[in-house]
Amino acid sequence: MAKNKLKRINEFMKRNKSFCPAAFHEIYADNSGRYRLCCHARPIPEFKNMDFKEEKHLPFDYFLSDAMEEVRQKMLEGETIPACKTCYSIEKKSPDGSSYRQKMFEKHGMNTEVNRVNLKVRFFGNYCNLSCYMCHPFNSTSRGKELKEIFPKSNKEDYDNFIAKQLANDEGINIKYSDWDNYFNHILENIDLIRTFQMMGGETLQLPKYWEMLDRIPKDKAKNIRVSAQTNLTEIRYKNFSVFDTADKFEQLTLGASVDHYGDKLSFMRYPIDPQVFENNLQEIIDGGVRYSLDLTVSILNIDELDEIRKYYKDKFSIPEHINLHFSNVVRGPEYLSIRNLPQRMKDRYLEKYHDLTYVVAELREEPNQPVDKFIAYCDKLWLHRGGTDWKILWKDFLDDLHQQR
Repeated sequence: MAKNKLKRINEFMKRNKSFCPAAFHEIYADNSGRYRLCCHARPIPEFKNMDFKEEKHLPFDYFLSDAMEEVRQKMLEGETIPACKTCYSIEKKSPDGSSYRQKMFEKHGMNTEVNRVNLKVRFFGNYCNLSCYMCHPFNSTSRGKELKEIFPKSNKEDYDNFIAKQLANDEGINIKYSDWDNYFNHILENIDLIRTFQMMGGETLQLPKYWEMLDRIPKDKAKNIRVSAQTNLTEIRYKNFSVFDTADKFEQLTLGASVDHYGDKLSFMRYPIDPQVFENNLQEIIDGGVRYSLDLTVSILNIDELDEIRKYYKDKFSIPEHINLHFSNVVRGPEYLSIRNLPQRMKDRYLEKYHDLTYVVAELREEPNQPVDKFIAYCDKLWLHRGGTDWKILWKDFLDDLHQQR
């Protein structure tokens, strides 16, 4: 982004600490189907009585509602929006006062027209073949199954201690099969308002309805639409569909590849991924010219090696300098996996080491809310269920340091 434009945005953000382009350009539904202002926002208090959910309200009926117009007006007037608490907190604690709100400015500019919409919905389902150690069960069928096996309700103490909060509203999205065509037709009726499809929920590239939706979009409309998909990159094809065909049909396709680590550590964190299959697919999309990003979710198990992880992928895949490894995703829940809970001496060291990573710094500056022992007990139980190399051997140096600093 040009320096002058960034300067104008920063000056505007200082004057108006509420306005965010997401309310004008993003339709986002969370893992339980509730519409939110963006993926970082809390549920919208004003919507509690209206109960905007994917299974009851079509995306643009929500987006163009009187309730959303009221939220937008409040933002324009600089009124605090309770749902935006995450960004307000980050702006106070980040080194430069930036937050996810600034990223929205970089993506959408300061346009207040309700158009060029980034459609981020989850009505395709939440099937996923991986059970990532920090993932919310709403986002993965495998994760939900594993958690229930490790922490059954019959073991009340462990259930309450580790996953009760995560599974408290484990209802997921319940769109009836008979409603699919109605949903699809609604999207097609509003296709001219859509700038980007960013389909969420489960492992996107293994969801049949995802591919069906892309296939049904007319070619003359597709050429004006960008498609974005977050993926674990274990598969890049589904039946007769492939990411390469999608890249040819639409104006642009971008795959966000989740790279939380590499080798055996990746296998534990994103169980039961095969690192070699992941790397082969990454190489194939690079060779095939598909746009991609590398996205790392920062948590206790990788905070010590962020630079090493970045170097591993940069060097092995000859990734050009303009494609960076993104560190904007930070685990805040489950709370016991957050870096905020590390001993202060370790946090001080990481604050110095990662001083330029806004969201990492902001989370490190948060007060602890869970004992580190809970993180260790959780990983112990996870490893006993999964098998493989003992996680305490894989992270021996980090754990030794952790014990010394406590």
